[in-house]
Amino acid sequence: MSAIYDRIYQAAEPYWQTRSGEVHMPESYALAKALLGHYPDADPAVVLPAILLHDIGYFGLPEATQMQGLSGSPRGWDADVTRLHEVEGARRARAILGDLGYDPALTERVAAIVDGHDSRKEAMSLEDAIVKDADKLWRFTVSGVRICRRWVGQDPDTFMDYVESKIAGWMLTPHGATMAGQFWRRRAAATRRGARMGPDTLAGQVAVITGAAGGLGRAFALAFAAAGASVVAADRNEAGAEAVAGEVAERAIAWG
Repeated sequence: MSAIYDRIYQAAEPYWQTRSGEVHMPESYALAKALLGHYPDADPAVVLPAILLHDIGYFGLPEATQMQGLSGSPRGWDADVTRLHEVEGARRARAILGDLGYDPALTERVAAIVDGHDSRKEAMSLEDAIVKDADKLWRFTVSGVRICRRWVGQDPDTFMDYVESKIAGWMLTPHGATMAGQFWRRRAAATRRGARMGPDTLAGQVAVITGAAGGLGRAFALAFAAAGASVVAADRNEAGAEAVAGEVAERAIAWG
């Protein structure tokens, strides 16, 4: 099935070029794969397309309008914008998967998850819960903190306190909650040690590196690990990702 996920990835990628989707979507994909490893009963054929497609409905909306779809935005939250991107995302998901010849029954399950991944607070299925958790877990990563805290106008530590307060309400799977708590505790520990370790340390933070099997991705994975971050090495080349994870030893987790 990996070939079809590559094709979905490629078809979805043009729609990621807004609202930092080019960072958020592939990193959330890696987090979804991590969660799938703990839930063997969940269907990857639903989870992985859904996470790759979940926010494509924002593409084409003005930036100011996009930010109104974010709960906690300084510009004010507009529930209608949230629903607009969900409905448009589900429509585009059906079109993309249909063009790729994806199974129609699976396509409808994916579209149903996309159509409500933010506004629907309860999960319809285990697959829906994993998609929701992967989406929210990104907010605890290095890039997620860097991007999201600017969206809501907060400094990094204030933002981390905010997301920590949301773990119980956001996370719908036990392991999602565990991962979120681990990410937060690592960041908190790094903050306490900050004066001794220096202002540029990444100790206690989690970095999701996509394309980690080679080139710049491998270089970034090694650099982030050297700076103290815990690294998730993600790549379509699973063997390559595992090799890089071996290079950075205990701080890395490989996800192909």
